[in-house]
Amino acid sequence: MKSIPHICILFNAVVWGLIWIPMQWLNNQGLSVILTTFFSYLLLSGLLIAIKPSSILKVFQSKTLILMAIAYGLTNICFNWAVTNGDVVRVVFLFYLMPIWAAIFAKLVLSENIGIKGLVRILLAVLGLLIVLDIFDQLSFVFDINFYEVLAILGGIFFGFANVLLRKSKTSSSFNRSIAIFLGSCLVPFFILIISFLLIGYESFANAIENLKNINNSGFTIVFVVVIMALALGTANFFLQYGGSKLLVKTTSLLMVIEIPVAIFSSALLTNKTTELSVFIGGGLIVLTAIWASFDQRYDK
Repeated sequence: MKSIPHICILFNAVVWGLIWIPMQWLNNQGLSVILTTFFSYLLLSGLLIAIKPSSILKVFQSKTLILMAIAYGLTNICFNWAVTNGDVVRVVFLFYLMPIWAAIFAKLVLSENIGIKGLVRILLAVLGLLIVLDIFDQLSFVFDINFYEVLAILGGIFFGFANVLLRKSKTSSSFNRSIAIFLGSCLVPFFILIISFLLIGYESFANAIENLKNINNSGFTIVFVVVIMALALGTANFFLQYGGSKLLVKTTSLLMVIEIPVAIFSSALLTNKTTELSVFIGGGLIVLTAIWASFDQRYDK
């Protein structure tokens, strides 16, 4: 069926649009987002390594795959941390500045030309960012941004860099790329946990460890949710690679934007938070910029 690749990309977008729900629930149960991310990708990494143990050597023999692993690891921990604790709508919009960072990294790493249209898109996205952050409110020019929204922006930057490295590693097999992504997404939170032990006196790091002690009697349910979430993330990754290999980049990029309305509507249904009009206006500019960028791709997968 010709629609299968499209369905695969849509599945990936829906998973990432809804991932905040189990993440937030697990966090409320006492399993911090750092631990949740670590356990989820530890499971996925273990499964793939068990299937093909020799592939881990190929990952560590490639500088590109190592960098890609680190970039995806930082992407996942930043996004998961932000979307679990921050305002879901603002976080998703800020994260979707990613195409702009990807264009910049493509220029730096792959020597791709940004062009006039690329510069205009960057300016529009920055304008959208400033509107989301409400910098023009009463001409105060003060950034209305918190720690989790900074993480969302950083996550988008790392994701843009990771996507450029993914294109650079196109000679590697999908299996090896997946192992690199899962390993990086496991090892980055692992090292953050090590820092947590070293800096246990600092509350922001101590919470990752202390919350683990407060897990209530729903231990089996927590394990079940982590396993299901890990399988969903793993399936989404494979579907993205399969669908992306069959479709034009612009088609893949457009379908992935579905993540935004999924996150917005699920947040509206499950929370009582209201979102300011400025967030939707600025976020709309960011989304339109991403869609425009998807129509201006000069390459196919």
